[in-house]
Amino acid sequence: MITQSIGATDAVSFTYSGPFNIGEAESYSVQINFTGSNVVGTLVLQASNDAITWIDNTSTSTAVTGSAAAMFSEGSAQWLYLRVKWTYTSGTGNLSGLVVAKQPERFNR
Repeated sequence: MITQSIGATDAVSFTYSGPFNIGEAESYSVQINFTGSNVVGTLVLQASNDAITWIDNTSTSTAVTGSAAAMFSEGSAQWLYLRVKWTYTSGTGNLSGLVVAKQPERFNR
């Protein structure tokens, strides 16, 4: 299992997380937490095979209202990298998160 965190960052200035190499993960999940006063915006996961060209995974587009947390999960990702894209609308506060990727059993021996 691979875990990588997104450190607490001001939601007003955060736009993209760094890339997360999910390699040969069987599945992964991304949890984004918000603190503060009514943070509003949109979260989208982006995918890439080269960590240079990024494509929105539009099925993950999630509206955030009132500083609510968000969770994404995906089975059998067909790309090597993912990152979180945040489009800020209003409010004040921070966001943080955690990416967890489950590797095939053969990697856990």
